Amino acid sequence: DPTWLRLFNEPELQVLISGASDGKIDLDDLRRHTRYAGGFTGMDRTISRFWSVFSSLNGKQQAAVLRFVTSCERPPPLG
Repeated sequence: DPTWLRLFNEPELQVLISGASDGKIDLDDLRRHTRYAGGFTGMDRTISRFWSVFSSLNGKQQAAVLRFVTSCERPPPLG
């Protein structure tokens, strides 16, 4: 029964679904909860390079990458 959704306004639902937008992305948490596909692992050179470049970006640029990859500029709540 989706009537409970009426308890929240649009910004509150966004926070519930996508997490808070405080401008900071916890890279260690994001790395720990990233799932790789296509035969890649966290130890592959390509993945290591990605994380190196991603960590060198500022918060706004990191959010833009997340938005491109996931359609949301915030990491999911709870990892």
